[in-house]
Amino acid sequence: GATGFVADFAEYTPFDSVLNTGSAGKQHNRWPQLWADTVKEACKRGGVPDCVAFFRSSYLGSPKSVPLMWAGDQMVNYAIEDGMANAVQGMLAGGVSGAPLWHSDIGGYTSINAAVTNFIRPPDLNARWAEMQAFGVVMRTHETNRPSMNQQVYDTPTTRAQFARASQIYAALYDYRRTVIDEAVATGIPAMRHGWLVHPGTKAAEKDLQFFLGDHLLMA
Repeated sequence: GATGFVADFAEYTPFDSVLNTGSAGKQHNRWPQLWADTVKEACKRGGVPDCVAFFRSSYLGSPKSVPLMWAGDQMVNYAIEDGMANAVQGMLAGGVSGAPLWHSDIGGYTSINAAVTNFIRPPDLNARWAEMQAFGVVMRTHETNRPSMNQQVYDTPTTRAQFARASQIYAALYDYRRTVIDEAVATGIPAMRHGWLVHPGTKAAEKDLQFFLGDHLLMA
């Protein structure tokens, strides 16, 4: 059986839906919480109460049923608008919004052939994104919505070696990461921390594209 899966969507209710508790509009914001509660109950009934389901939608009360969040479908680039840099900002903002455990798709997800630009992964994106997540909460790859058009971590000896090294770093940090995650679960303080949470009033506190894992490890 599954011990973890993506519990996707739940950002919206169908416009024409009719719920026994009232209109869909009144339940719109609460829908992600109901979805998370349902997934948690399903895992419990399935005999895997510690199943790691990860979500991208949330509402007040969701964290009690959400083991892990992810930052959604970033573009396959570095851009601050919706790429790797945006994932950093999203995870940091989410962490101080009541959900302490976050991660992102290594390499991004959204690959589209727009009118002007065909968005595909640049050669070094997977390696750089994997390095970032090696110092985060969870390492998880994604092939994108167009796998055949985009570089994968398993494609060549070089990409495999790069990902192996990032994975080894991630594994080496197990004991420290476990301590940080336990603290996050117990207190609500995010595992990935903006500089102002760790060193307020310093230059680190002014940077939005770097983070601490716990109080002692800076990723910049």
